[in-house]
Amino acid sequence: MLGRLRSSLRFTRCNTPVAPSGEAPGAVEYEVLKDHIKHQFTEGQVAKARWFFSGSIKLTQYFSGKDLANATKLPEVCMVGRSNVGKSSLINSLLKEKATQVSKTPGRTQSITVLELRNAINVVDLPGYGYAQVGKEAKKKLHKLILDYIKGPTDIKLICLLFDCRRGVQEGDIDLMNSLDDSRRPYLIILTKADKVGSRELDDRVRDLEEIVRRHPMCYPEILATSSLHSYGLDRLKSMIVSACVGNEAAN
Repeated sequence: MLGRLRSSLRFTRCNTPVAPSGEAPGAVEYEVLKDHIKHQFTEGQVAKARWFFSGSIKLTQYFSGKDLANATKLPEVCMVGRSNVGKSSLINSLLKEKATQVSKTPGRTQSITVLELRNAINVVDLPGYGYAQVGKEAKKKLHKLILDYIKGPTDIKLICLLFDCRRGVQEGDIDLMNSLDDSRRPYLIILTKADKVGSRELDDRVRDLEEIVRRHPMCYPEILATSSLHSYGLDRLKSMIVSACVGNEAAN
């Protein structure tokens, strides 16, 4: 399995963005997406990204929009995905420590966790959504909490939308992508648990997502496969987060 994973993760899928039908995004927004996907990070930029993620972390939990009004105003990257997608494991692997609790009960986390990195970047862990055992009202509350945050006044530079490699896109995911497009916030699809599938299945999953991504103007045309267990894809994800939040110049 490890050999198949190495083979499947030698590449990161990239497409030339296709202008969507209907109302096109602003020229600047779309150029940002195209420019970003062409960028190959230098060794110095990767090292700087590792530095941002290796320092001390200030962790704060918030349970409402009123609480969030007191949050530190820094450039942000938001992590969002379905319950049990592996979001907490991915964040902990990025930080190389247990910064967020990996819940054994999907849908249990109903707060927003803000992780401040070196007084320069906030990594925002939004609650997982879509767990079937959560009541309808609780689902609505979580959905509203997520969208209110994303559409709020915070300085969100990038949203990482996580999908499980074994599951792909499920019911409700496209609705969330549409909401992200409406918010005019750029987002990147991250495939988690790449070590759980073979190279052929991973390739098929990426191809399916490529077709979906073409219809979403604010989604980066890159599909980034990751493995928290084996640290695959993490250096590129760190570099993309730092580039989006503080720019490549700061990462030279």
